[in-house]
Amino acid sequence: MVTLGPYCLFHAHLFIASPPAPGVGLLFHACEYPAFDVDCFPYNLGYCQEGSPLRPMGQQLAQRNILWYQDNLISLDLYEGSLLRNLLREETALLYTLGEDDFGTPLLDVTLQPYNGNSWRNSAVLVSSRLIM
Repeated sequence: MVTLGPYCLFHAHLFIASPPAPGVGLLFHACEYPAFDVDCFPYNLGYCQEGSPLRPMGQQLAQRNILWYQDNLISLDLYEGSLLRNLLREETALLYTLGEDDFGTPLLDVTLQPYNGNSWRNSAVLVSSRLIM
């Protein structure tokens, strides 16, 4: 399950898609900061992980990459045997994280920043450039 919040889904990566299908896309990473758990998620991600209610189960992390491209929202399933697993880098494979540069040229990171602590009702959208001039 994907939830809008500081531990699951709060940012996206904007990119210009590479040919043969040019366009602009967004890559989202859900389940960004699951709680540390010796059995389910034995990875220490630092202070951002503290207090996380997320408990990834089974193949949940394999479905954490969500792509918006050409008006389609697609969950990229990296289950065992999926051809998409070939896009995983060694350093991010355990967390099933795809990079936006796998789909084209990274442009911006878009982050949802809550006002008043963790209230997402009135959030600001922050944009940071990834362009190298």
